[in-house]
Amino acid sequence: MDVSNVISQMMMMLAMLAVGYAAAKLHVVTQEGNRTLSSILLSIACPCMILSSVASGGERDEMLLVWALLCGVVLFTLLPVFAWLLVKFTRIGGDTSSAWECLLYLPNVAFMGIPVAGAIWGSKAVLIVAILNLVFSFLLFGFAPIHFGRAADKKKADGIVGARRFPWRALLSPSMLASYAALILYVCGISLPKTVAGTLSYLGGMTTPISMIISGVNLASMPLRTVFGNGKVYFMSFLRLLVMPLALYPLFAFLLRGCGEELLLPIVIFIAGMPCASTTPVLAEAAGLREESRLCSLGVLVSTVFSVATIPLLFALTAMWGA
Repeated sequence: MDVSNVISQMMMMLAMLAVGYAAAKLHVVTQEGNRTLSSILLSIACPCMILSSVASGGERDEMLLVWALLCGVVLFTLLPVFAWLLVKFTRIGGDTSSAWECLLYLPNVAFMGIPVAGAIWGSKAVLIVAILNLVFSFLLFGFAPIHFGRAADKKKADGIVGARRFPWRALLSPSMLASYAALILYVCGISLPKTVAGTLSYLGGMTTPISMIISGVNLASMPLRTVFGNGKVYFMSFLRLLVMPLALYPLFAFLLRGCGEELLLPIVIFIAGMPCASTTPVLAEAAGLREESRLCSLGVLVSTVFSVATIPLLFALTAMWGA
């Protein structure tokens, strides 16, 4: 796929985000309705999209599974290290350094990574991102809550009981269960009946528009001056969307040299350059960090909007370098 097609895909994403923004401003979708859309996305649409990526069976490639898991472990081990170094040496953090670090090391894998990768590269990319998401879940639901919990201890914030323990139930969410099932179907080479596969495909097709509408509604809930008036958020978005993925490119180009799977390198760099995870504000709020939660909300919204421009740029750069 050339850059013009990626730009076209991202412009469609921006248009869908604008629809969500307009729907919220016209009171077509309320914040309560947005929570319902989020539930539909995470419980129905996204799991169906993951399962539809392997519904037709086909030829297995066990090495793809091994390489994707390896990439996930390396990527989501290095991102927190990079985030800590960037926050420390740029001095962007201050008293809210936990928020800036989490915004940097938590990319939006499920909400945007899966649907956008599927739109650009197809069903095989959805499977690869689903495998990466298995590893990412331990970072999102394990390390990040502990990170915020330690920050809350220092500030003596009053968070939700249990917010600083690993929430094992998150590993049994619908999207995670769909990822486990997809791996089993893929490894065993099982193909689903056409009716089932078609149903999964139709339901999974809702993932991209719903995810962007949700982002648009979230954007509409905050004054634009507040969203785009924080200079640190711009700088953080630049680090998250471009600096970190480009810094990781040489390492993964070396690691994946000769692996035989051309899609792995661009997809890993693509995931590394995703906007901030939409669940970051929730994690901060659960730890009782109100200011950090507000900053995370700003970071999620600004990075999501800017990603419409940075994803095609990142795609063009990696394509030029041979990814």
